[in-house]
Amino acid sequence: MMKKLIVLMLVLGLATSANAALTISLDPSGAAVLPAGNYDVDVVSNEDVTPWELYVGLDNETYGSITGVVKLPAAGNEASVTLIGDGYGMFDIYHLVAIDLVDPLDSVKMGSQFTVTVNFTGAATGEDFKLVLMDPNLNELDSRTFLGVPEPMTIALLGLGGLFLRRRK
Repeated sequence: MMKKLIVLMLVLGLATSANAALTISLDPSGAAVLPAGNYDVDVVSNEDVTPWELYVGLDNETYGSITGVVKLPAAGNEASVTLIGDGYGMFDIYHLVAIDLVDPLDSVKMGSQFTVTVNFTGAATGEDFKLVLMDPNLNELDSRTFLGVPEPMTIALLGLGGLFLRRRK
């Protein structure tokens, strides 16, 4: 037990110094105009065998929620996902750790390491929320904004209204 604790402290100490070169991001990042529904966003690492810990959460919960976070094999043998709850001005915060404490220490692989499933309920333009990836100090590293699109019936009514206005002229 003591050996594992020493290895954990060593690995996390090395991870802190190595994080300067490590890039963790959301894939796909940026903004997306989407209808209501469930969407998967991957947490992706650009490097092998570097343990890391980050947080993922929402900036509001009016138009959506995180319905689950799944650790993938590339996150390592001892990878973990912990729901922290609401706090820090965020909602649905999850603590993500990618780590491997089993010899040989090589199970953390680059690529998709976690999948975050988001339920987006925004249905009209202007309704949005942001999924945020944060470092251990809660500084934003990357984000994905979900923007709502009108449902098909709204678009049809707007089109008919435009035709009616054109006909009256």
